[in-house]
Amino acid sequence: MYGWGSHSGLVSISNGKANGKSFGINATDGKVVVTTKHSKNIITFIGGDINTEKCYQKGILTYSVEYGKFEKDADQHLRWRKGTQRGLHGKSWRKEKLFGQHGKCHSWYYQGRLIRQLFYYENGVKAYEYRTNSRGCTVYFPDKQKMIEIDGIVNTARIDAYPIFTKENIKNDFCKGDWSVTIYRNDGAIKIQGTYKNNQQVGKWTYPDRVIYFERGVEIPKKLYETPIEQLNAKDIIGIENTQLRSVMLNRMPRERIVEQLGGRIIHKAVQHMAGEQDKPMALIRIDAPGEPLVFLQVECVSTGTKYYLAVPPTSTKCNEALQWTYGVGHTLPGNQTLKFKYET
Repeated sequence: MYGWGSHSGLVSISNGKANGKSFGINATDGKVVVTTKHSKNIITFIGGDINTEKCYQKGILTYSVEYGKFEKDADQHLRWRKGTQRGLHGKSWRKEKLFGQHGKCHSWYYQGRLIRQLFYYENGVKAYEYRTNSRGCTVYFPDKQKMIEIDGIVNTARIDAYPIFTKENIKNDFCKGDWSVTIYRNDGAIKIQGTYKNNQQVGKWTYPDRVIYFERGVEIPKKLYETPIEQLNAKDIIGIENTQLRSVMLNRMPRERIVEQLGGRIIHKAVQHMAGEQDKPMALIRIDAPGEPLVFLQVECVSTGTKYYLAVPPTSTKCNEALQWTYGVGHTLPGNQTLKFKYET
């Protein structure tokens, strides 16, 4: 009987001698033993698939795996869901580094989904403990000083890592929804502190040498950020050269004030048919601005008659097309058919 020798070629199971040629065999049930000068691999087959594998180095078991159950060596012990080869289930651990510090990462899985994780440094100090869907977690340095504070629910569906708290992971989509983060230096001083909303930086962000203000991920000068909304002037904002900054600042202003201060021209009028109510007029207003024009759809409230201005795509030319865009339909349906509203309620 012969087995697979990955380095030594054809290996005799009886005497361990190799002929220097690699080969493969079709094994259905049974056991294959591959020996070299310093190691021995024992592989069992069931139904044509590898069931278990063990590796011995100088007589010491260094690696063991039973597919569908576990895999372990000196650096890790992974448990799998029965009937799978990589679907983690139950408690596993791996020797890893947390921001350059050696330790052991313990992870609990349920049918491949991470539900809990613990990290201990080599000196026995617990770096963190995190449970899925719990809000907030604190990570500590090996001397028990705070390293990171997270106020949010970690998006473990996106993360498949040991450990979950890494420099690469802690970014805008690290948590679900709105969340904040504070990262400390070893001396306790704040290194980074700020908030994310809809995966974008917002508000005040603190760094060691500066403070930066953000709106929807766009950096805003402090003076402009702290200006009360009622004091913002659309004519000044429209002159901002930076397209992203100009856009977010206009978005902060009430649209009726933008139209009032910048004027604009009506490019289309139509009637909005209301079920059981008097029809209401609509108007599409275009304001020429640097880069691309601003286009608003003017509509009226059924009960109060108050006029509202809805921002619509700059390519809008008809009121009904702009109205259906506000419903998330888009400008056209398949086959370039236009959605027509008989009544609005």
